[in-house]
Amino acid sequence: MTKQSFVIVRDCKLPSVNVNNTNPHRPNQISWRKYRKGMIIHGEIKHENNKPAFIMSEGIVVPLYCAKAIITKEIVSSATGQEVADAKNKEVIKEATTKVRYLDSAIVGAVVGCAIVWFANKKQWIKVPQKEHYLYGALGGALLGAYIIYRTNNTKKVKIIRPE
Repeated sequence: MTKQSFVIVRDCKLPSVNVNNTNPHRPNQISWRKYRKGMIIHGEIKHENNKPAFIMSEGIVVPLYCAKAIITKEIVSSATGQEVADAKNKEVIKEATTKVRYLDSAIVGAVVGCAIVWFANKKQWIKVPQKEHYLYGALGGALLGAYIIYRTNNTKKVKIIRPE
């Protein structure tokens, strides 16, 4: 494995062992090393059962919840500046499709509700079948479908970004 850079995301105190004699099972000194949030360490990830287990850095075992890998990306720029000028002239609009999703879910829910009432009539679970039952099934299915979309819908507001 190759060495990577990691940043410490929380304060932690980890044991460090110094071995100077020939018997590694009886170390000369066991001390604690403090890592502060924001420190950068270099080490490699060790795996167990094909899953990352810990980070080995300078002979110290660092748990995964204490550090995150630093990912670097190459910076690409265009020297013409044309893209920046075009971006300022355009208006970016995120369209809200929530109304369409509510209507679609209500229609599908109504069809499913009617199908459930039809199945209940066929199995004779409803003693006196009436046409109102189909209406109640469609209404209940439409409300349930809209509620499911409401619960799973993203709660962020639509943003309209205009150039300055």
